[in-house]
Formats: sequence, C-alpha cells, structure tokens
Amino acid sequence: MPGAGWSACADARQDLAESIPASHRGRINGVTSVFTAAVTGCIDLAVGRIYDRSGSTWTWILILAVALGSIMATVILKQYDKKAYPKLYKA
Repeated sequence: MPGAGWSACADARQDLAESIPASHRGRINGVTSVFTAAVTGCIDLAVGRIYDRSGSTWTWILILAVALGSIMATVILKQYDKKAYPKLYKA
C-alpha cells in the first residue's frame, strides 16, 4: 500500500506531540527559536574569523569536517533513538 509508511510515521509523531503538555509547546518553540538564532550568530562570527585568519581553503576544510562529524553523529543517534522509541519507526 503506497504511502502507508508516511501515515504511520505521522501518527507516531502526533503521539509524541501529544505527550508534551499544550502549555509547554509554545515555550519550547520560543526557546528553540532564540537558541537557534544565538548559535547561528556565533557560528557565523567564528567562520568569518577563521576565513580572515586562515583563508578559504582551511575554512572549507573545517566546514566539511564538521559536516562529516555531524552526519556520523546523526547516524549513531538515530540508531539509539530507534531502540528508545521503536513506535516512531514502525512502517
């Protein structure tokens, strides 16, 4: 049945969203937005300083290394998440 996996995933995410009290959802979204803006600003400043001091080659090497590390961490954390929350990954 095409699309069955998507609906199961959407149902699991809905269950997860319902486990957070409604009074906390707006607060969580607000804190997340502020935190994201602050981290993005700090990263932009750091990358600019690295570019000014070391040039574009070393800056891109660093960016690609951080991206590769992030991808590896995502794969590892997804495995742990599947074990902790198997209902989210049922097709």
